[in-house]
Amino acid sequence: MDNDRGRQLRPAELQKLQNKAFALFEYKHDDKNYGVMEDWRSHADLLAEGKIFVDDCDGYAFTICETLLHMDGIKPEDVLFIICETETGEGHAVAGYTSGGTTWILENRYTEIYDWKKRSGYKWNYYMQFNNPGQWHQIDK
Repeated sequence: MDNDRGRQLRPAELQKLQNKAFALFEYKHDDKNYGVMEDWRSHADLLAEGKIFVDDCDGYAFTICETLLHMDGIKPEDVLFIICETETGEGHAVAGYTSGGTTWILENRYTEIYDWKKRSGYKWNYYMQFNNPGQWHQIDK
């Protein structure tokens, strides 16, 4: 472990988290779940307890991000909340984790994690790092 970088998760550890979250997640859009068009919240407490959580893509992404942030030694600048568009042009939110120069994506549409540079069809728009919450950065891709 490089003390300046904090703990770096391996892809297998990220996949284990993705497997758990994906198995416990039930999709329901915010307007049906909370009665509003957008409601960004985390369900990391339910995930930690092994309980089902119901939300849409942003709730899934925030749940992954908060879970990562609670892991020992994880640096908040390595945890990303990312806004993108899917291959159909639909707005979407995913969680990202940067390790060893690769940004790994964990999301509710795919069971496997992946390197965001290898996901064709997505348009990556903005990201927020958790060392500076609320500060959005445009993605130049």
